[in-house]
Amino acid sequence: MLVVGALLLPDAALARPTDTDPPNGCSAAVAARAEPDTVRVCDPSLITLESLPTCPVCPGGLHVVFIQREIATESRWMNNEAIDALEALRSRSAAPGLKAAVVQYGPGRSRVSVGMTENLDQVRSALSRSSAASNPPDHNNAAASAAREAVRQLQGARSEGSPPTCELVLFFAQDSPTPG
Repeated sequence: MLVVGALLLPDAALARPTDTDPPNGCSAAVAARAEPDTVRVCDPSLITLESLPTCPVCPGGLHVVFIQREIATESRWMNNEAIDALEALRSRSAAPGLKAAVVQYGPGRSRVSVGMTENLDQVRSALSRSSAASNPPDHNNAAASAAREAVRQLQGARSEGSPPTCELVLFFAQDSPTPG
């Protein structure tokens, strides 16, 4: 179909994008050239088409959920790694649509510390709240609950009819303490 349209163009031209956005967010710039630039009937000619497709990787943005332990032996390391990951995502995400949430889990419970938001400073603050303990509780049985909450945060941030988002969960865990 593009070939027919390009063949009908009398001069070299750059096709304009259509008014309707494709459902996957992809688009293409098409350039057409005729050699020679004027052609008489039955004269040989060469038509060259060049297409440069572009598809955004995450057309609807990036949604991230950080899952952290409330109490961890290496809480400073965990907090710093989570903040570094957030800052790396922030610096590499030039397009709008970066949102994040924080879910924390501890003995017998999980909770949303910060719901899905574009306020990344609020997320950053929440990522530094886990506390340290030399021997944190071993019965951290709420990891599965925290994972389910992360899925709920991602599902709640989706908008019907909007371009699809990329979704990422960063789950911080810790081995059981060594007896002795």
